[in-house]
Amino acid sequence: MKNKHQKLLSWYKAKGCTLNFKINLDRLFETAKEREKFNEKWKDFIDSDPDNKKVYKINGNILSYKSEQLIPTKIDARPPLLLVLGNPATHSVEAGMFFSFEGNKKEHRFWLRDVP
Repeated sequence: MKNKHQKLLSWYKAKGCTLNFKINLDRLFETAKEREKFNEKWKDFIDSDPDNKKVYKINGNILSYKSEQLIPTKIDARPPLLLVLGNPATHSVEAGMFFSFEGNKKEHRFWLRDVP
């Protein structure tokens, strides 16, 4: 029987810009069939990128993974700038740096554009 009092998602800030997340798979999947389907796809996913094994882990019913977040805390007279960057690549999370390098280990290109 599922414990409805356990949290579905928990997270905490680790070093630097790294966040550590835990997802309770028993809470995420409502039926055994849904969990079984997830389990069947897990191996292909984890093997799809060498850094996946470093970023994602399953221990029993808990899926743990690392991600990144950067929210500046310094406030001064300059106008604030918001950059929205989505879905960090696993190799960047593992390196502990946003856009650490492109998949071919070359310097990552980062483009900024003024949107009217």
